[in-house]
Amino acid sequence: MKTFSPPNLLALLTVALLPSCVSIEVAAPPVPVIASPTQGNYAQLCAGRELYLGKCTKCHSAEPIKNTTLADWKDDVMPTMAKKAKISAAEEASLMAYITTVSNAPTPPKP
Repeated sequence: MKTFSPPNLLALLTVALLPSCVSIEVAAPPVPVIASPTQGNYAQLCAGRELYLGKCTKCHSAEPIKNTTLADWKDDVMPTMAKKAKISAAEEASLMAYITTVSNAPTPPKP
């Protein structure tokens, strides 16, 4: 059995985990990227993103919102997690508005 020295093990783990790293901007795009400041619910979308980055990522890593279907967000994730995170109905509405907008936004092309 081959053993790895600590520096080699660290390098191996870094390479193994690198593909799972996602930037916050990809996981939860800033509101100006997905909506216009003149949009009627712009402030609500900003509040929803703040909730996602504050409440949701307190216990979970910031997974890309689009990795979960909108139906799963509505039917499974939000009902369960809203209770656990102890968010109000208004906060849940803001968070769901943000998630819906992100889910429906076109995916930008990769460079």
